[in-house]
Formats: sequence, C-alpha cells, structure tokens
Amino acid sequence: MNTRRNTQRVGVSALTIAILAGAPASATAQNSSSPVQAHRSASTTRVNAGYFHFVKSSAFTGADVVNRNDETIGTVTDLIIDRGSGELTQALIESGAILGIGGKTIAVPFSRLQWDDADEQFVLDMTQEQIDRAVEFDPNAWPNLDHTTWSERVDRWWNGTDDSKGADYGRDPWAKSLSKARAESLEGTIIDVRRERLGDNEQVIVVVRAQSGERRELVLGPSWFVMGSKAAPMRGDSINAKYATISPDGKSRLVVISANIDGEQLNLRDSEGLASWNLPTSPRPDNQHANGRLILISDLVGAKASSASDTEAGEIQNVVLERHSARVAMLGFDPNEAFLGLGDEIKCVPWSIANVAPDGTVRIDATDEALSNCEAMPEDLTAFRNESNLRPVYAVFAVPVDRFEPRATDDRRSQRRNGESPDAQSRDKAFFEHFAKGQKIELEGEIEAITSRSLGYYAPVLRIIKISTDMGSREIVIGPEWYMANQDMPLRQGDRVSVTARKASVEGKTYYAATSITTPDREFAVWNGSEPVWNDG
Repeated sequence: MNTRRNTQRVGVSALTIAILAGAPASATAQNSSSPVQAHRSASTTRVNAGYFHFVKSSAFTGADVVNRNDETIGTVTDLIIDRGSGELTQALIESGAILGIGGKTIAVPFSRLQWDDADEQFVLDMTQEQIDRAVEFDPNAWPNLDHTTWSERVDRWWNGTDDSKGADYGRDPWAKSLSKARAESLEGTIIDVRRERLGDNEQVIVVVRAQSGERRELVLGPSWFVMGSKAAPMRGDSINAKYATISPDGKSRLVVISANIDGEQLNLRDSEGLASWNLPTSPRPDNQHANGRLILISDLVGAKASSASDTEAGEIQNVVLERHSARVAMLGFDPNEAFLGLGDEIKCVPWSIANVAPDGTVRIDATDEALSNCEAMPEDLTAFRNESNLRPVYAVFAVPVDRFEPRATDDRRSQRRNGESPDAQSRDKAFFEHFAKGQKIELEGEIEAITSRSLGYYAPVLRIIKISTDMGSREIVIGPEWYMANQDMPLRQGDRVSVTARKASVEGKTYYAATSITTPDREFAVWNGSEPVWNDG
C-alpha cells in the first residue's frame, strides 16, 4: 500500500494569507473625468494593455483556423502542453474533414497561430497546399511521443532547418560540472517548491529545512520530468537527497543527483552527470515517466484530482489559459460532494501547485482545508484581468501570483510577418519619443475606420484609428502593429470612444498618439506615464 503524503502537511496561517493577499481588491476603477464618463457602466475597470488575458481552453478547441485570405483551412481539435511549465507547445488542427470523416490532422506550433478576438478564430499564415505537406499527427503513437523524436521533427519542418529548439529540453546545464563534483547527502523536510527558468529549461527548485534547522535550496531537474513523476515534491514531504555543489555560472548551486521524496525514489542523474530524462521515454519498470514531456489538454479535462494527503477530492472540469504567455494558468476544480461537504461549485487551482502523475491523476500541493477555501471560478474571466483581483486565488494556497510574461518570440515573428526589419522595435521607440513631451489633448467621437500602415520611412507599421470629432475626423496612432496584434483591445468601427492623446510634429507633419482609450465599459492604458507599455525597460 502506498503510504505517501500521509505525513503532517505545512499549514497556511491567516497571517500568511493576509500578507500575500494585500489590500482588498477592487473591481471598480476610480471615476474618470473622461468625456464619455456618462456612458460608462458602474463595473468599468482600467485595463493596461499588458495585463492578463485568461480564456478557457474550450474557447480554443473547436475554433476555426483561417489563412491571410480569410479562407477556412481547418479546425483546432486539441492543444498540446508541456506537463511541467504548462506552456502551449502545439495545436492539433484537422483539415479537409467532411462531416467529421477523413481529413488530416497536423500539429502546428502554437506560436504560429494568432487569435482573432473579433471573429473568435485563429489566423495561420499557411496555404492549403502547405498543410497537405505538413507533418501529420499520429494519435496511435501519442503515448510514446517525446522531445527527442516527434516534437523535433515537427520543429524542423516548421523552421525549415535541422536545428531544433526541442533539443534544448534534453540538455542538462549542470552535466559537465557534476561529473567532477563530490557528492553529499541532505535529509530534511521540503518547505517550498518553485518552478524557475534556468537556461533553456524550467527547473524545479525545492527549499529544504535540514534536520539541523538550516535551510538549503536544491535544484532537481526540468519541471516536466520532475513534476510528472510519482516522486513529484510537495510542501511537507520528507526528502533524503544526494547532491553536489557546483558553480558553473559563478553562483553556487546544490544540484540533486537522486532523492527519496516521501518514500518515492527519484533518479535524476548518474555518477557521470548523465540526465535520466535523456534516456528513452518508453514505459519503464518504475513507471516514473510513461508519457514523456507532452500531454494533451483533453486528457486534463475530466482527470481525477487529489489533495496533498492523497485524498481523492474531485475532478478537473476545465483548463484556463493565459493568452499572452501561452501557458496554462489554472485548473477548474470540481470537488466531490463528499469532499468536506462541498457542492459542485467550480474552484480555482493555480497550475503552479498542480502536477500530472503518470497515471493521469492531477495532484494538488494543498491541504484539504486550503482546497475547501479556494476561490470560485467566475463565469467571466475578465474578473482576473489585473493582479489585485487574481491575488486571492494564489493567497489561499500561500504561493505567489504567476507573472505570465508575454513570449518575446511572438513580437519578432509578428515583425517578420509584416515585412519589417529586425530593428523594428528601435524604430518604434524613436518614433514614439516625439510624443513623450507632446501637448496633451482629449478627443471624443465615433470610430470611422481601423487600419494598419506605416506613416513613412521613419515609422514602423502602426495600428491607427480614425474618429469623427466636433473638429472633424482625426487619425490617432494606437501603437506598433506587432504589439497591438497580440493585445486584447476589441475596438470596432462604430464604437464611441474617448481618447487621451499627445500631439507632436514628426518630419513636419502633425500626429496624435493615444495614451489611453475609453469605451462605454472599459478603459485601456497604452502608456505608463511618459513611456509606452511596449518599451523594454
């Protein structure tokens, strides 16, 4: 009988929750002096263009995929994620099927897809002929897919090269140093579990309180490998680790070779530093990693969920994604009616405290009490758009709010798609610097048109709205197209808006650059003080 997780768990004090939660969150912004204030609803919130955008995965699966000519070329049937980081790696697209029969399913890197909010569909810069030539997804081979075979093959096809970023997942940055280091032992209790990007991989780091009372920080290995094992660490677990101290980057790190975590063995590296995750990923005798790095979103929906004490607590009803970072943000947890007397209200569980075991069960690093007190999943996920409203979801589990940083690769790809040179961001900055000290003005009117074009050789491709005002029509620059294409700013022709802008002369011509835009129910801030939100640092 497996007795794992039956030890005393680390509790969450009211003080800890209060510190993490901070001041009470408010869903209502302060009243604005905007000219369209009278048209705004009482629930208006101020939205910075860089804030979170959450969406249920079910909004993506089943969505149409169109090309640049607005031709429907397929339908998204499923999504593939990294089981550790929750990063969306590929979307499965079925093309050519008639009434669900026939057709071809291909795996498309998720970064190649652009979400169209207005029509609720994906845009893929690809022709039907290219789809016909793409690498086909083989569902029969799915249990054996891993980072060293299928994923690399897909990457090579899309990148048009033999270089594959997928190979990075198999690289251990500590291997060379470990082969020369002396092994030591540490025994204690895990008091914190973090997932942190180090080099090419997201690594699992545990903070251990040793039997002497001293705290030590141990690096285990890639999150997809560690958190997909039966020995996935949780707060309160006992640990007996064999590790080596190395300093390959000038910072001393304690890197684990093997560990016994709450009675489960986790073999990470051999005496020469060879990483276990580089070994073949077919099912093994210890059944540690039967399914490799990648999992299907559809396999999470309906999966059984248990608490840290291994109490079966319910099931996962839905998966919530953060669109800008292309990562799983949280899981919709449906408690059993018998679990602490809870009903069927769907609860929010951050992805950072969840792990998917080899048997497909989702284990949640939380006490039964914390699960009983976690936040309910709102029908409208825009309630979590800013951090102050999102903080209570994490505070009940005594973990920090995830940052959900936008993927830098999206901006570079958008620039190439628009035919811009690699220094487009520098030209963006140079263009918008003209407006930093420009005259502030207020404009109100109805949107006549929304376009994307360059205003000359000195400017990149820009998103521009044309509005009718009492003084006639005015064109207002919203921001660079590469940035705006990845933001949630659903402005449409006919919308009535109020714009706070700066006026400046560029090459002898007068232009207006919006710093904030207000619609009857939302306010979008596209500048932070004297700096556009897309400027780096």
